[in-house]
Amino acid sequence: MSEIYELPDEETIPLSHPISMGKEHREYQEITLREPSLDEVDNFYKERDKEKSLHSGMGLLISLVSGVPRPAVRKLKIRDYKRCEVWLTRFLMWTPEAIESPGDSSEPT
Repeated sequence: MSEIYELPDEETIPLSHPISMGKEHREYQEITLREPSLDEVDNFYKERDKEKSLHSGMGLLISLVSGVPRPAVRKLKIRDYKRCEVWLTRFLMWTPEAIESPGDSSEPT
């Protein structure tokens, strides 16, 4: 089976600099990302194209898959942002390989 199926369903990224947000000063010390849905990926591409900015689109996707509010995601330090981006990009870049049917054989008989 392909390596892609061995990717974890989620990944927790510890932040090098915690982020505080809101009146209650909610503090984020880590972000837990999960595999994006088709709808979330579609929203990423729409945002990226509308804003003509990869960072804007990826910031939206990080927010969607983590539940962290978008204003908090915008406060991420670049290294923390890049770690999130690299993890999510594995899902965006993947294309399925041809799967051999049980009756197919690539070896000559």
